[in-house]
Amino acid sequence: MKKNVLTFLLASAIALCSAFGAEAIWGPNINNEDSAYDGLLIGAYAIGTNGITQISVQQVYALTAQGSVLLNTIPSAGDKAGEDEGGGGLLYDNGNVRVFADRVRVALRYYYSENRDSSMETFRLENAVGSGYAFGRLDENERFVPFDEDARTGETQLTMRPLEGTGIGIYSTVSGELLYSVEESGPAAYLAIHPLSSGEEALTWFSGRRYYGDFSCANLGNDKLTVVNTVPVETYVQGVCAGEMGSGFPAEALKAQAVAARTYMMYHVYIGDYQESSGFDLTADDWSQVYLGYTDSVAIRNAVAATENQYLTYEGRVISAMFSAADGGSTINSEDRYGTAYPYLRGVKDPYEGDVWTRGPYGHRIGMSQWGAYAMAEIYGKDYKEILGFYYTKVGISYGYQ
Repeated sequence: MKKNVLTFLLASAIALCSAFGAEAIWGPNINNEDSAYDGLLIGAYAIGTNGITQISVQQVYALTAQGSVLLNTIPSAGDKAGEDEGGGGLLYDNGNVRVFADRVRVALRYYYSENRDSSMETFRLENAVGSGYAFGRLDENERFVPFDEDARTGETQLTMRPLEGTGIGIYSTVSGELLYSVEESGPAAYLAIHPLSSGEEALTWFSGRRYYGDFSCANLGNDKLTVVNTVPVETYVQGVCAGEMGSGFPAEALKAQAVAARTYMMYHVYIGDYQESSGFDLTADDWSQVYLGYTDSVAIRNAVAATENQYLTYEGRVISAMFSAADGGSTINSEDRYGTAYPYLRGVKDPYEGDVWTRGPYGHRIGMSQWGAYAMAEIYGKDYKEILGFYYTKVGISYGYQ
């Protein structure tokens, strides 16, 4: 490099740094656990006495023999904002909203109608972490109440079968011995099975998956058993994020999913779709939202913890926060699919989803697109509040209280 060119470039660099009081850094994320710069986004930065100042968000330059060269440009929010503004962003934040439960009853296998029948002739439970079970009912707050002190067993594997009428028998899976029975069950009279554990929180195998919380069962009139898992709200949300999105999605997309899932659940607890007829709050399949029980994903657990107790609200009430896998380029109004117009479920053009999903719509196309959320977080650097404010119209985030 010629001396005068080098002098010019160095002088330019020094002048730029001087404007910010320090040395400039160009480059992508500096991911070193021991580095003070861990987590910086792509862009140009200056280090000064007051910390790190970002000079340029979208462009990264290098000084070369030919002068300053643009290394890359990443998309910005502005690149898409002109195409459509979606729901217009969150209208308010950090308010409070009344919620109606801190635990939720999720039907893992159930009888609802002849066309919706996944109930079981027998079902089995096995302690993954635990030391047996107690038997009883759940009270009005969904807390376990034992029948009596003798209604328990140290058996770690149980098999439940329907008996005459709507009765239920509990048997040792190993020996076949009848351990306990009830003569009657139904929507308001579930038999509850509470896993026991003297140390870690009990964890139970059911149908190839592990679950926290209590189990309950009832014969709802078809001589088979409906099986319900009752868990704290935040535990439930973890299981939904695992079932509906998975740990491979970006952190901000997972946070958006956590808020949507929690909100959708609480809305349906409030309206009571299944409560009177079936005695549970939601189903674990896509008639409600997919719930897979226990997850050991750190990414999912962190996303749920970061949004704990946050709900999407419209005019002070929890909304029906519908979502689907992909909208194919635009969401639709709720009434166009289900006949009911919700002011917060308005169709919007989606300029984001197509960057990661090109196979057209998948699902009902109402509310948040999960693949659109992926693109907004991964490619455009949007946070979960921006994602939710785009897909839902005139909503805010509020904290729940009972």
